[in-house]
Amino acid sequence: MRAGYNRVVSRSQRLERVRALVVRARPLGERDRLVRLFAERRGSFAARATSAMELKSRLAPRLMPLHLGTFSLVSTRGGLPIIAGAEIAFRFAHWRRSGRRIVLASLFLATLDELQAPPEANAQFWQLVLNLLRTDPPERALPSLLALFLHRCLELLGLNGDARCSLCDRLLAPPQYSARSRTFALASADLSTFFCRRCFNRKYGGQQVEVVKVGVSDLALLRRLRRCPLLDFARLSLRPRQVAFIVGLFRQRAQDMLPGTVDLLASVAAPMGIPDQELPPL
Repeated sequence: MRAGYNRVVSRSQRLERVRALVVRARPLGERDRLVRLFAERRGSFAARATSAMELKSRLAPRLMPLHLGTFSLVSTRGGLPIIAGAEIAFRFAHWRRSGRRIVLASLFLATLDELQAPPEANAQFWQLVLNLLRTDPPERALPSLLALFLHRCLELLGLNGDARCSLCDRLLAPPQYSARSRTFALASADLSTFFCRRCFNRKYGGQQVEVVKVGVSDLALLRRLRRCPLLDFARLSLRPRQVAFIVGLFRQRAQDMLPGTVDLLASVAAPMGIPDQELPPL
């Protein structure tokens, strides 16, 4: 569905048309709105919608989060660009059908909003979020979708890596791993580094070092998520505890780069029945 609104622009002003996704909008003064948009390579930026708080505004309904369209922006000297018009192509209304869908979509948008990345990374995150917004997942698949999204974000940020021992580089969850095995590896408290027990005992056995136990089944999950095509998330059928491990891994590794997204995770995971658990210390 397409809808448009345009205002008159003087010849002295420069008009730019940008395809973008509305991330959020809030009042700005008594009459205007401050709108956050995300464009494919430009990333997140702010724009001003004048008179969009007025009841008769034709622009205001087009500035809702999750709306994707082409926005006409008027440049101003030293100030925010002004939204002069909007042609909405997609509204993604199916992401408002339930509370769990709403909070998950909010997480997608929050990630885009605070992303500070070069154009190439912006384009990758743009494609990731749009591909997911275009799906219509069943409610039962939302936890698996959450885990896959967080895992993809870590990969795009360069924070994932293989589950290998940092000392001997041995793969800690080999392909022939059996899910029935109860073996475990060790990890630093911030989950940034993994160790096999043999190497850890050899180097740190006589020292007071804070580590946690990580099940090999959890490390095998990282390999499984990496190999899963993005749109096949419904086939994962992850258990709540498995999703909790990915949530915990994201919290630890992304807290410096995406702190707002990390803070939002608790309100997203709780409605999905994801336990807020910590890994057991050694």
